[in-house]
Amino acid sequence: MTSASSAQTTLETIRSLMERATIYRAISAPGALAAGLISLVLGGFCFSWVGGMEDPRVFVMVWWLVLAVVLGFNLYLIRSQALRRGEVFLSAGMMLALRGMAAPFLLAGVFTLAWFLGALSLGLLV
Repeated sequence: MTSASSAQTTLETIRSLMERATIYRAISAPGALAAGLISLVLGGFCFSWVGGMEDPRVFVMVWWLVLAVVLGFNLYLIRSQALRRGEVFLSAGMMLALRGMAAPFLLAGVFTLAWFLGALSLGLLV
């Protein structure tokens, strides 16, 4: 059997993790909504004004634009949440998360750029 203090410590840890998860979900919901709306608007723009996306490079340029806008919006949301809570923007947890995401994002960017420049086939990119 576990002692009462050990159980209390475990419950406090679980509560802390759940509170943090709630904060990050609250940040990502507006970002996801913005990403969806921007994607719909730019997709509609490309099909109506540009004349469709026969060239996959148009799709990639639109995707990069959506990505840049959504990343900027998410950074704004994270910064405003940190300021509201009185915490630093680049906390240790955020730096750990960024380091964990860096390799897959960098590799995806390199492959996409190689395809965009014609050094990689679309099938290999996918």
